Amino acid sequence: MINQPCSTGSCKELRSIAGYCKSCWIKRTAAKKAREAEKKARGECTTCPQPVAKGKKRCYECLEKYRLQCRGREQSRIAQGLCALCGLAPLSGTSRTCSRCFCRNVSPFHFKTTKRTNELIQLLADQGGRCPYTGRDLVLGNNCSLDHKTPVSREARTTRTISNGFTVLAQ
Repeated sequence: MINQPCSTGSCKELRSIAGYCKSCWIKRTAAKKAREAEKKARGECTTCPQPVAKGKKRCYECLEKYRLQCRGREQSRIAQGLCALCGLAPLSGTSRTCSRCFCRNVSPFHFKTTKRTNELIQLLADQGGRCPYTGRDLVLGNNCSLDHKTPVSREARTTRTISNGFTVLAQ
């Protein structure tokens, strides 16, 4: 595919992105965004001429097709032994997600933001993947939970920080 002419046929540059040269790809995506904006202004689904579902950019039929497509992709990844969300290797045989996706999903629950994902992964690594109380191995998504060193009831200011947390065996 690389070292072949651009798919537009009129361009002499070599392919680089999905069969298009970079300049044609930029033009193509700009035109697609303009078409989607026009359809949105008319209240049409971005993939068909049906009216959109309330608060969405697609109609109910296209939303269902997209949902089934996503579910199929997740099931395919799991069957291959990959993370259902990102396609990387999962943490354990029982987990559907890798450690990064798991931490990204639980970070908002504990810290009200996903920006602490790397810190959560580092926290588990610093503990060597073991519970500080029992010494047993921790498996994300299976038996691992986040606990506070200082209870929330004692000092609410510092309870939502990584330094006040550690991973423990969930029971």
